[in-house]
Parts: sequence; structure tokens; C-alpha cells
Amino acid sequence: MGLGNSSCALIPAQTSKAHAPSVQLKHPLYPVFTLFDFILRASRKLSHEWINRWHGREHRPLFYCAFALIGANPGISPAELARFLVLDKSRASDLIDTLETEHSITRRRHADDHRRLGIYLTPAGTAKLATVLVEMRMEDERLHQLFSAEERQQLMTALQRIADFEHAA
Repeated sequence: MGLGNSSCALIPAQTSKAHAPSVQLKHPLYPVFTLFDFILRASRKLSHEWINRWHGREHRPLFYCAFALIGANPGISPAELARFLVLDKSRASDLIDTLETEHSITRRRHADDHRRLGIYLTPAGTAKLATVLVEMRMEDERLHQLFSAEERQQLMTALQRIADFEHAA
């Protein structure tokens, strides 16, 4: 049975002393429907909330990540940017073209190696990054309310491990 025609039933989750009762999905693919699904759903939920909250603004989650990476790594190569953002070359090229069209970044050759192309924020891009960082700090504060300091550290450690994980080909 595929996901499109499956019926998910809601069942009450077991309650704990630390957390209020919640709703848990009962799905025909359970237990396959576990950690990977929750990571994907959390990512999609955060992206969706960001897009809804900042609707009509030019700052989208992918653009935030690109601004942050370029700002922290002036001269980053297009291939490095694509790798860090987990984009294929075509999508990364589209992103770079869009940011360049918006006058947020510039591409130029490295002084030491003219074969290497680097990406740099323009003054307009630096200003956008400052605005985006304020918005992201606001989002981060909302998320901080969900976790204790210890839980946040554990979550960050686990997410970093996932981000650094390389699947065997």
C-alpha cells in the first residue's frame, strides 16, 4: 500500500510527567516510519513556518543558509556552496544566479589562483544577511522554548552528526 492511499489513524500518545499529552500517528508503515520521517517532517515544518511567517519577503530558508555560508566563508566556491547546502550543481547555479541578479553576491576570480571562482557578499548582500540573522534569531528563540539547555545541546550534537553523515555509495 502506498502513502497516497493509506489511512493514518490518530491515537493518544502515552503521557509523561515532563510533557503534556500529544497526538501520535499510527501509520501502516510503522516501524519504518520513524527517525528519518521525524527529521524530514521537522525540517519541512520549520521551513513551512518560516515561509508563512515571512511571506512576501525575499528571505527564504535556502537563501538564509546561502547568505550565512557566503558571509562566513568569503570566496567560497560554487561547488563548496552546493556541497554545504546539499544541492545539485544545477540548483546551486540557479541559486547563485538569482543572488547575483539581486545584487546580493558577486563572483570573482581568486587573486592567488585565477582558475578558481569565489562567491562574495556585496554590500547589499551584507545588509540582507544582517536582516536575515535577526529573523533567524527570532525563530531560534521560539525553538529554545521547546528545550532545556541540556536538551538543546544534545539536539545540536545529534543534528550535527546527521549533517556530517556520509552514506556509503
